[in-house]
Amino acid sequence: MNVGNQSEGVAFSPDGKEVYVTNLDSGNISIVNTTTNTVTARIKVEGWAWGIAFSPNGKIVYATNCGYNGSVFVIDTTTNKVTANVKVGT
Repeated sequence: MNVGNQSEGVAFSPDGKEVYVTNLDSGNISIVNTTTNTVTARIKVEGWAWGIAFSPNGKIVYATNCGYNGSVFVIDTTTNKVTANVKVGT
C-alpha cells in the first residue's frame, strides 16, 4: 500500500480502527483503515507534516509542520479537515 512520499509520523486512533500517516513530500496526511489495510482518505496540509498525535478522546489530531513557519496543524477527525494552523515558532 502506498500512503505517500516520505512518510514520517504514524499515530493510531485510540480505538485502533485507523492509522494517520504524515507524508512529508506529498503535503498530506493519509488515513488508513486497520481492518482493510486501505487508504480511506488524504488530508491536504500547507507545509510539511511530520510528527502526529491524537487527543485522548480521538476527536482531534495534532501534526507538527516542520516547514517554513513552525506550526501545529489541528485536524477534526470527524470531518478530516484542518481546523487551525497554530504558529509555535521555528
